[in-house]
Amino acid sequence: PNQRIELINFLIENPNVNTVNELAGSPDLMIETIHKDFKSYNEFFNKLQNFKPKKIQQFQIIQDIKNEEFQIKM
Repeated sequence: PNQRIELINFLIENPNVNTVNELAGSPDLMIETIHKDFKSYNEFFNKLQNFKPKKIQQFQIIQDIKNEEFQIKM
């Protein structure tokens, strides 16, 4: 299988991954992960590096100000 599919499968199956989004107009992915500590994050990041991504941007949340209150009625 191609490496992109393997990466997506890794992300879907990883218990630390909360959200995976493909961005419009780009093959780029945006992922949200949750970790109990830095060690867990570092282990995840090292595994992610095995897929040789072209670019990674990292952001650590220091405080939730408002979190996912929007709900869509179906």
